[in-house]
Amino acid sequence: MAQINLKVSKQKIIMLDQERYVTRPIRYSTIGIDEICDYVASDSTLPRAYVAAVAEGIFKQIEEMLLNGHSIKLPNLGTLRFSLSARAKKTVEEAGATAVYRRRIIFTPSVHLKEAIRSTYLNVVQVNETVNPPAEDDEGNEIT
Repeated sequence: MAQINLKVSKQKIIMLDQERYVTRPIRYSTIGIDEICDYVASDSTLPRAYVAAVAEGIFKQIEEMLLNGHSIKLPNLGTLRFSLSARAKKTVEEAGATAVYRRRIIFTPSVHLKEAIRSTYLNVVQVNETVNPPAEDDEGNEIT
């Protein structure tokens, strides 16, 4: 069974002007494609070089397809799609590419992944009673 470890930290909630306990997941690392290829190669009969070549080709094609307007359905994971935000304009001449102010890729998890997340065991392993917990980087890792 999958397990996510949690940390509970006491924080000052400015809008409420009160201290409250906030629960967050602990992220241990970011796994790159090289590590994933190592795992796939060790779980199969394929040499790592073949696994890496196929993975590189798949990711290259996913990028190409996304940038050409296709949605990409990843089995058991979900769907990636290109999206944008544009300002509404009064005339058709003002609308179009110049009205776009944000481009992004959106990930919509599959029903399978949502159910797997719901059934994941949550385990509190860290409680921080300090009001100002240690700073975190963009991935939620503590900066020491």
